[in-house]
Order: sequence, then structure tokens, then C-alpha cells
Amino acid sequence: MTQTKRQSNVFSTDLPTIEAEICNYLGTIDTADIATGRAVIEIGKRLTFVKVSHTKHGEWTPWLSRIGIEKRTAQRYMKVADMFGKPTLMSHLAATKLFEMTKLPAAIDPVVFVQAEQVVPSTGEIKLVESMTIVELRDVIRSYRECADLVKPKQKEKDPPASRVSTNPFEALTIDQDKRDILYGLPLAVALRVAKLESVVMNSMLNVASKLSGRIFTEHYTDILADVDGGKKASEIVRTYKKPANRQPLSGLTIDPYEILGVWDGDNDADVRRKYRALVQKVHPDTGGSELLFKIVNAAWEAYKSDY
Repeated sequence: MTQTKRQSNVFSTDLPTIEAEICNYLGTIDTADIATGRAVIEIGKRLTFVKVSHTKHGEWTPWLSRIGIEKRTAQRYMKVADMFGKPTLMSHLAATKLFEMTKLPAAIDPVVFVQAEQVVPSTGEIKLVESMTIVELRDVIRSYRECADLVKPKQKEKDPPASRVSTNPFEALTIDQDKRDILYGLPLAVALRVAKLESVVMNSMLNVASKLSGRIFTEHYTDILADVDGGKKASEIVRTYKKPANRQPLSGLTIDPYEILGVWDGDNDADVRRKYRALVQKVHPDTGGSELLFKIVNAAWEAYKSDY
């Protein structure tokens, strides 16, 4: 059963006002790409709201035609808003880059991806997303998709330049699939550093990475590596970085989102996502759950995502 994402709105819920605002944001997109990121996110939020709250079956596509947006384009706007609507660090990125990042594999946290330096496969340069050209960003994202087996690797040139980085630098590693999945879930620049370690150290680092969020593992990579080299056990290292989060307000109440989701600050992102999905299925009103609990769980999930 399809689950509807419910969220609070910080814009007018009046349909004519929403239509006028979308047209205004569309004008912004037409005139200057440098400021389009935020406009696309705001359009996506409003489109999502209208689809859920103002249109019935069969009304969605005609309404889109009335305001001049194709259905496929609307889906792209809504996906951008869903992925990047909360983190403020995305608002300075151009719309073209936000659209490209919607192609990232599901295991890749887009916030960690933007914050971490990435290797551009075609040149070997290390850059942040904000300093990449759209061609470079597309190249980086394709390398992630190749590692996740979502696309076929590009055919190798007969005489590739000596500086060309392999499309999949992890193919030759002798690690099991679980370890490979953990490696693919890390920012590419960090994954490449892990892959260059000797086998024993690499496996220990991946054991730690499997129990921590990508953000924490990336931020503390050097310290974690030093602990591994020093002979510390993975469980001991993980305890250093996993801790209960500070309580924060949620819908007017002092509730810890981490406690609601049953996770710790620092837990692996994929594990948190799995626990959220399992919990939201249990409390969903359409399956006999509670409307209030459903709202609380979703609010906790939004609060968790806003931390990253």
C-alpha cells in the first residue's frame, strides 16, 4: 500500500495562492540558474501538498497542465523537495545539481555526499559538489551508480590516459558482498582511502563503518584509523562515537526523536532508515495504527534527517 508522506506546511494552503507562488518560482528558474535550487525545492513542496490535499483521482495531471508543468517535471521537483527540502546547506546549489543528485543510489546520504570531497573519475581531481561543473558531478554520480550495479560501466578506451581513474576502483578487492555494500555506502573519497588499506585494517575499518553513520565515520576517519592501528576493538571504537542525542522540541513537546525511532546518535544511516520504515508501517492508520503515533514517528524522522 502506498504511504503518503505527511508534513507541516509553512506556506499558504489556499490553492490560488499556491498556483501564483509556483508561477513566480518558475519565473525565477527561467531567469537565473544560480538561484534556482531553493526555487525548485519550494515548488516541489507545494506540488506535494497540492497532490495530497487538493486533488482527487484524475485531477492531478489536468491541474499540472493548467499551471504549465509536465507530469514528469513535477515528479522531479517533488523528488528534489523530498530529498533536499530540510537541509539548509542544499539551498545554495543550482537546480541542475539538485536534479542530478536525485540519481544517487538509495544507500548514499545526499547530505554527507555534499559535505564530503569527491573524486572526479575522469580527471582524478578531488572537489566538493559546489565547486564541480555539472559534467563533473554527473561523472561522480555515475561512478557511484556503477559501484552499486545500477548502470553498466562505460567501455574502456583503447588507449586511456594514464591519469584516468578506473570506473570501479573496488572490483579487485577480495571482500565479501556485505563489506562491499558498506564500502559503496561511504563517500567516494573516503571509500577510496579505505580501499587502499591493507586487508586486515580495511576489514576492521569497514566493521566500524557498518555501525556508524556515514557522517560520523567521515568526520572522524583519521581518529578511527588511528584507533584501529592501535589495536582497539571495533565495538570499543564505536562506543566512543555513539551517544544518546540531546533532547529537542518536537511538536511542542520535549521528545527525543532518536528515542522514538529506537536508534542512537551515530547509528548507521541504513539501519536508521530500516527501523523508521518498520515502525511507520506498524503505526500507519491505514493498517490499524494510530494517527497520532503516525504523526509522531514521521516528525521524529524529519527531525533526525534535519541533523544531517
